[in-house]
Amino acid sequence: MRVAVLQTDPSYRNLISDVIKRLGHTCVTFGDGLVLSKALSRSKVDLLILHWNSSGLCGLDLLKSVCSSFGERVPILFATPDGVEHNVVCALTAGVDDYVVYPIRPGEFGARVDAAHIW
Repeated sequence: MRVAVLQTDPSYRNLISDVIKRLGHTCVTFGDGLVLSKALSRSKVDLLILHWNSSGLCGLDLLKSVCSSFGERVPILFATPDGVEHNVVCALTAGVDDYVVYPIRPGEFGARVDAAHIW
């Protein structure tokens, strides 16, 4: 499975990437939402993991863009420090499949990644 990750914090970007690679998947990481958006127009991914706040294009705007423009459904998971109920509800209403609040527990996060892949 090919996974694209939007994460502005380098330590979480590395942690998420490590979990995905240990599961045997390919992981490409991005620190900027616009760069990820351009990459998605050129390459297919099987799962997106987004951060709520990012430079260029925030995770919620990217989520809305992906949901409206992709011909086939791509599972999307949010991984973010922002656990405010309003934001979780906004993301779920906009079409996100799962929402994880930091700190990430690697075993649980890996299970969520695998579960998102089978949706």
